Amino acid sequence: ALPPGPYRARCLMTMANVVGQEIGLSIALRNEALAQPDLQPSDEIETLLELGSAYINIDLVEARRVVTAAGARARAESHTSLAALAAMREAQADFFAGVPLTQSKAWALARAHPWDSAPAYDHPDLVLAWEATYNYEDQAQAARLFERIASRARGYSDLLSEGAVALHRAEADIRGGRLD
Repeated sequence: ALPPGPYRARCLMTMANVVGQEIGLSIALRNEALAQPDLQPSDEIETLLELGSAYINIDLVEARRVVTAAGARARAESHTSLAALAAMREAQADFFAGVPLTQSKAWALARAHPWDSAPAYDHPDLVLAWEATYNYEDQAQAARLFERIASRARGYSDLLSEGAVALHRAEADIRGGRLD
């Protein structure tokens, strides 16, 4: 019911976060948020990053296009932390598309950033943990990395990251034969 503008965009983004695994609806809400007038550059970049994250679940090419655009915009606006987050999301899209981390230019950019104050789920350790998870011989390493991320999340009272990482940690434990 809000008029078009930044407040409506924020509400749309909140709604997009609440719909969970309804990826199509989440993408539609994020696109509607992007279409709102008078957005601050940082709000537009953050919305693009979240849109890219949603696309990672269904279209890696579109995910990479969106997060690359977010990174370009962040660099143009001198938002170094958002540019680093865009590089991290681009590296995630590369990883899920089968690009080894050692060959991802985005991964090199993301790793160079200090991640001290970012949400735990945005930390480079997450991608390293995923890499270990998909290498079935590294489940113990994956579990250690997921626990390190969860610890970081607890330290920041970042319950969203902690909950998401708990799921990944459980998957690594199961793959590693630790069903308890």
